[in-house]
Amino acid sequence: MDNYERLEGKAVAILFANESNGYTVFKLDCGVTEPVTVVGCFPYAAPGEYFELYGNWTEHRTYGQQFKAAGGERWLPQTPEDIEAYLSFGIFKGIGAATAARIVERFGERTFSVLAEEPERLALIPGITLERAKKIQVQFRERMELRRLLEFVSEHGLSPEIGMRLYRRLGANAASTVANNPYILVDSDYGVSFPVADLFARELGLDDNSPMRFDAALKYVLIHNLSNGHVFIPAGKLCAAAASLLELGSPDEMEPSLVRLCEKGEIHREPVLREDACYLTELYDAECEVARRLVDMTRHSPYLLPDDAIAFVEQESGITYGDRQCEAIRAGASLPLLVLTGGPGTGKTTAIRAVIRLCERMRRRVTLAAPTGRAANRMSEVCGLEARTIHRLLETVFTEDKSSQEFGRNADNPIDTDVLIVDELSMVDLPLMHALLRALPEDAALILVGDADQLPSVGPGNVLKDLIQSGCIPAVHLDTIFRQAQESMIVMNAHTINAGKVPALKSAKDFFFMKRNSGAEIAKTIVELCTVRLPNFFHIDPSQIQVIAPSKKQEAGTVYLNRRLQEALNPPAPGKAELRMGESVLRVGDRVMQTRNNYDIVCERPNTGESSFGVFNGDTATITAIDPASQLVTLTFDDHRVASYTPELLQELDLAYAITVHKSQGNEFPVVVLSVFDADPRLLSRNLLYTAVTRAKNQLVVVGSDEVFARMVANNIRHKRYSALHVRIRALCEE
Repeated sequence: MDNYERLEGKAVAILFANESNGYTVFKLDCGVTEPVTVVGCFPYAAPGEYFELYGNWTEHRTYGQQFKAAGGERWLPQTPEDIEAYLSFGIFKGIGAATAARIVERFGERTFSVLAEEPERLALIPGITLERAKKIQVQFRERMELRRLLEFVSEHGLSPEIGMRLYRRLGANAASTVANNPYILVDSDYGVSFPVADLFARELGLDDNSPMRFDAALKYVLIHNLSNGHVFIPAGKLCAAAASLLELGSPDEMEPSLVRLCEKGEIHREPVLREDACYLTELYDAECEVARRLVDMTRHSPYLLPDDAIAFVEQESGITYGDRQCEAIRAGASLPLLVLTGGPGTGKTTAIRAVIRLCERMRRRVTLAAPTGRAANRMSEVCGLEARTIHRLLETVFTEDKSSQEFGRNADNPIDTDVLIVDELSMVDLPLMHALLRALPEDAALILVGDADQLPSVGPGNVLKDLIQSGCIPAVHLDTIFRQAQESMIVMNAHTINAGKVPALKSAKDFFFMKRNSGAEIAKTIVELCTVRLPNFFHIDPSQIQVIAPSKKQEAGTVYLNRRLQEALNPPAPGKAELRMGESVLRVGDRVMQTRNNYDIVCERPNTGESSFGVFNGDTATITAIDPASQLVTLTFDDHRVASYTPELLQELDLAYAITVHKSQGNEFPVVVLSVFDADPRLLSRNLLYTAVTRAKNQLVVVGSDEVFARMVANNIRHKRYSALHVRIRALCEE
């Protein structure tokens, strides 16, 4: 804390307070000059409190100096006047200004002692019943426990935000719980790395050989690897990684801990795929349940189709379907389960439209869903039927402590449908597939649509690939490129890339290649394209152009491109509000993307009055307002949800003028500009390039190195994911 400045004084006014995360803006009277503005995490702050803070001064272009508090201590008011101001503010339900005055008039400086220890005496105040007095006591004790918890974590260098998460999940016992086992911080709920939790534990005096330390290292490795797509980790690799975290001499020292966690039911261990597989138990259960449900569906009787099914939809649509499309249409309209795959231009959407029409003719209710808002919107447009995101379809809600998501639709309250069609299945991870199947009625049919050659899901599992690889799930692969699609060089070049061949890199129709040899040249050209050349040539708004790159880093990566594009497309202007954060700035009109799941953020739909919790990794939005006083940033997401972000939440946002290929999954953009440059070899792969090319709907402009482009086509290495769904499906089918 040596680099921090100090500030102390009394709160005299609360300008803004967010109850869910504790973010507060208030005026502090330091007794020397005019009250100063303080921002920080101080839940239930009220006038009359005394603060001793550490932090840094920041300069706001409109409101001048503000003190950004990193932490500190706070004390309850001591004088009757300050106590009355504190109680009058309304942080305790049941105490307003008039009641606060009567309480302080009777008890004076002993007021807080009465609230904490003698609530029955409050009943002596006119208008306060004994029941109401006891409720006030409960609130007061909860507030005090939260204050003690925040002081406790602050003393050990942890942020107040982590303290708030601990309190929401563990309640009044949070401080004692985390003191007894500081390694609970490595759970995904808290977002604390193992080294930080380990340092915290050592400061509390825990022994380096503590069993809970060894257990936490193993669980942390498993949790961390979920984001790498792994459902399980082989025991040898798991123990080696955990031993490295603990700086042990041999991975064998982790074996007793692994055995202990298996006995406690927190880890499941079994031989699979010639590996000694170790799962977090909930992931093992999900994998087994998904396999069981899918295999059960294959054993249901098919639906009877009218004899004239194909003739009927051909006559209605005016389309003569190819042989493989006819197979897909019949299977989709009759089978209880179907996987439909194929590259761009092979007629997946055309087949799905025919399936929908046949189901409607058979009076079967059809529901459409996709992983992202953009994908759902596109599905609605091309199918002529409303599509929802999977999370919205499942009526996602969050536990009371906001620690995890729950689904309003489940086995007890299934989706009201006869046929569910899910698009962009390559993006669906194992936990989401598990939730979807749990919410599917036993007698409903399921059609899963996707392109197995695209990048896999961000989360754990490789669902689409595993279903196909099992060989047990009915699947139709469309591989004929139809005549209309053959006119698109985007489509044709995508298939050429997927076949391992380098397409002719020349500009034609909807595919353009602009060779540039350096990162600086690539960035300069991309800015020119997005601001002048493409808008003028195609008569489009720059908002219809999406820049995509393999990596965040370097001059042609998304971080640098976003700064350049923001300067060009949304420069500062008089009256345009902005908020500066270190070297970066956000301003009204910016396109931004959420970079992690956050279940605490409250979203509203202005047109419906509907509210919900949670914003997901990859959600995109536009900044529609910034309040310089409270530093609140208002976002309007692509699916029309509106949310207010406090400053500490802004670190979860990236500018989205340029996004990585991974973040573009599930989306289709009118015009795509693809930056191609030398980067980490793990990012220069064929399926990443294929995914990038297929994001463009109307026009694709590739800017960069032809040599790197060719190298990406040649690199067909798929990063291994530890997943055994296909094995479990196959085993169940053979029973």
